[in-house]
Amino acid sequence: QKLVPSLKDEPGRLLLETSARGRSHEASFRGVRVEVTGDPTISARVDADLIGRVLDNLLDNALRYTPRAGLIRLHVSARPGVVRLSVANSGASIPERDRERIFSKYERLTGRGQRGANRGLGLYFCRLAVEAHGGRIWVEDADPGALFRVRLPTR
Repeated sequence: QKLVPSLKDEPGRLLLETSARGRSHEASFRGVRVEVTGDPTISARVDADLIGRVLDNLLDNALRYTPRAGLIRLHVSARPGVVRLSVANSGASIPERDRERIFSKYERLTGRGQRGANRGLGLYFCRLAVEAHGGRIWVEDADPGALFRVRLPTR
C-alpha cells in the first residue's frame, strides 16, 4: 500500500512544536529537556498528519535513548528548494554500520539502553512517509548522540 500525501503549506517550526508539546509530559517525567529552534517563517509543502507522525516517531525514539538530564533538539532550516527538519538527542550514537538498516522493516538496534516496546516499524514508516513526499531521511552522529535529518522539497 502506497502512501499518498495530501500536500499543503505548513509552518515547519509549528510541526516540531506540536510534536514536542505532545511528548512534553513524557519528557518531563524522564527528566529530558526538549528544545525547538529555527525560523518560524519557514514553510514546507507537506501532509501535516504524515510528517507529524514522522516527527512523533523520531521524538519517541529520541526519548527512548536519551538519558536522564539529557537534551533533545528539534530544528527547522531551509535552503533554496529544500526544508530540513532535524531531531538530535544526547544519548548514544548509532554505529555507522547500522545507519541504513534501521530504516528497514522490522529492524531494531539492541544494546543502546532502550526502554519500552519497539517493533522495528517506526523508522520504516518514517522512511516511507518522507519518500512519499519526495524527500529523504537519514541519521548522522551528533557527538554525543544521534541526529536524524529529514530533507523535503519545497514544491
